[in-house]
Amino acid sequence: MVVFLGMAVLFGLSHEIVFDGTCSVSKNPVIEQANNIYNKSALMFCQTDCGCALDKTTAAYNSTYNDDEKNEINRYNVDPAGYKNTGNCIRNNISDAEAALFEVMGNVEKLLECSLWCSDPDTYAVSNLIYRFGDVNNGKPSYYCYDRL
Repeated sequence: MVVFLGMAVLFGLSHEIVFDGTCSVSKNPVIEQANNIYNKSALMFCQTDCGCALDKTTAAYNSTYNDDEKNEINRYNVDPAGYKNTGNCIRNNISDAEAALFEVMGNVEKLLECSLWCSDPDTYAVSNLIYRFGDVNNGKPSYYCYDRL
């Protein structure tokens, strides 16, 4: 009983130690950086200069997105072959290290079925929950990455 009680306390406190705040405000620099990266991506991806290329023939398009999400994602889709993720969109303006980070984040999104960092409505009030670093055609993520972690 003492062991289980100790483990419960440890797991209860470990979240506070690691995350050290909320999804949008944290003293942990890694958490802050993740939030900032997703903030920047949400402001840019699927917008006028970087339209999403959601393939209308995929199962994701036909089953996981509702009509409002499809309209928002496709609003600025000027090139059918266009951008599948944030890294695609700004590839010419990022370093190789940033491109590698974006690829890792895309794999994390796919593995955890998550996107955006935070469910805080003030942070992402205008953003759809779509993959930002993974392929937008993978379907609608089920979770916010912070919540999933």
